[in-house]
Amino acid sequence: MTNGAFIAMAASQIAAEERCVLDAFRLADATAPDRARTPHELHIAPDAAFGRLVSAGVLRERARGAFYLDESAVIARRSRKPSRVLLIVLVMVLVLVLLGLVALLAWRPD
Repeated sequence: MTNGAFIAMAASQIAAEERCVLDAFRLADATAPDRARTPHELHIAPDAAFGRLVSAGVLRERARGAFYLDESAVIARRSRKPSRVLLIVLVMVLVLVLLGLVALLAWRPD
């Protein structure tokens, strides 16, 4: 498996985990401060995906341990994603070019 494929699979897994958390809040209608719920009430673990969404401001804490989904933050975060994807692609291309240069320099014809 290439590095690019591994990175794509990891990014896909992260996105899927975050979608599951977002779906749990949407299904419970925990989308406003007065409808905030705890992860326990939603039967979700406060795992890495949950933490990333809290750090990004997508899940906001209303009361101690009770969170709600801020849909406007989801939309704002979604609009920033293409630049992140572009950055990942550029880094992958740079790594491939560097690997090619290293291979070219290390190759010695007999």
